[in-house]
Amino acid sequence: MLSSGFIFGSNKFRRPASSHAGRLYFWRKVTVQEQELIDWEREIEKRYEHILSLFFSGRMPRFNHTCHIAVAKILRRLPHGRELMHLGLQITATRAGAPEKYSREITDRYWNQLDGDSPDLAEFADVFDVNTLFE
Repeated sequence: MLSSGFIFGSNKFRRPASSHAGRLYFWRKVTVQEQELIDWEREIEKRYEHILSLFFSGRMPRFNHTCHIAVAKILRRLPHGRELMHLGLQITATRAGAPEKYSREITDRYWNQLDGDSPDLAEFADVFDVNTLFE
C-alpha cells in the first residue's frame, strides 16, 4: 500500500463491464420498417458470421472465384458492404503476399453486376464442415 491510500490491483476505480459500453445512443424513435431492416441485417451477420470472420482475417481456405462471389452477395446486403468487400480483399491479398493483385476498379465494376439472393450455406461446404454451420 502506498502512502496516498491507493491499493494496486483494486477494482475500486474501474468502470463496471457492460454489454453497452462504448456504444453511442441517439434518442429517437425507430420506425417499424427501420427495425425490420436492423433485425434482417443482424440475422445475415449472425448466419454468415463464421464465413465473414474468416474472410476479414484473410484466412478463408480455398478462396476461389465462386467463393468470392458468394461472399460478395452476402456483403451486398449489409450496410457499407462495398467498403467491407474492399477491406476483405485487401487483407486477403496482403496476407497471401500479393497486395498488387487487389484492384479497386475491378471490384467496383463487378460489384455493380452482382445480382441474386444471399448464398446458401451449402455453397461453402467445400470450405467448411457443413454440420457446424447449421447449429
